[in-house]
Amino acid sequence: MRIISLTLLAVFLCLTRPSLAEEPAAATETQPQVANVAYYFYSSIRCASCLKIEKYSHEAIEQAFADRLSNGELVWMMKNIDEEENAHFIDDYNLFTKALVLVRYQDGQQVKWKNCDKIWELLNNETAFKKYVETEVAAFLSE
Repeated sequence: MRIISLTLLAVFLCLTRPSLAEEPAAATETQPQVANVAYYFYSSIRCASCLKIEKYSHEAIEQAFADRLSNGELVWMMKNIDEEENAHFIDDYNLFTKALVLVRYQDGQQVKWKNCDKIWELLNNETAFKKYVETEVAAFLSE
């Protein structure tokens, strides 16, 4: 009796379950996923200059790009390059010290990046520093 019940159940499931070809298409036709990340790379040893670069960079981006941060078009991330999982960034972006690097990802792949290399030159001029970051980020986002 049990074998007959299982056989009937198997036949029922085969007849009523749609084949894979009949299932609705998954969301394969999606828009390209684009994200821009402003990375601040730092090390475990934090000096006053490094903290100032972090502060000025973050403030400049928050003040000038609040709308893009809130809609996810731009993301602020801090990465400690002394941590093993972040060590690859040193080679990826030719880092030799703390840095602000802008990176664009499309469909999960990095498609371009830019190191904002004048942040150290402008460190002692907050206004010029923030204007530089704002200009670099705006140019990067518009490309």
